Amino acid sequence: MANSPHTAISSGAEARVHGARPGASKAIATIVVAIDGPGNAGNVLATATGLASQTPSATVHVVHVLRSARLDHARAGVPATPAAELARVVEYLEQQVQTTRMLCANQVVGHFAVGSPVDEIVRVCKETRADVVVVGDPDRHGLERLLLGSLAATLIRNAPCSVLVVRPPVAH
Repeated sequence: MANSPHTAISSGAEARVHGARPGASKAIATIVVAIDGPGNAGNVLATATGLASQTPSATVHVVHVLRSARLDHARAGVPATPAAELARVVEYLEQQVQTTRMLCANQVVGHFAVGSPVDEIVRVCKETRADVVVVGDPDRHGLERLLLGSLAATLIRNAPCSVLVVRPPVAH
């Protein structure tokens, strides 16, 4: 499992997505939830499971991608991703899948991948024929946002489905 770049972990009032045409809508059947570190994952999962609970027949796909700079690792002559790091990240995903199952009665499937987060999330959206992808918007500023970009903004441009962006809570 740790050697595979793509791993799935499975278990066992209608929400609607509005289409491009005015008045067009369909019941949500597939929700993809993209999580990263613990910062905003709780809010993202809570939003996604709230949406899923409105459509009990919907399947929730929880996706976690380990960002990999394979070219940099290959040039340095080191393994692309150490086995211990893979095991830690897969365990984190399994915990988030279990949390999702506690928050909603829907079928929940976990997906783990190593690579570009945008590419892998878009891949899962296409493979599952997702109706909506729920993502967090990390609170990045300045140089970090300039260098890393916004995952949410890139997904909005590239995802084959609607994108719901969950902002971090505002500190008071």
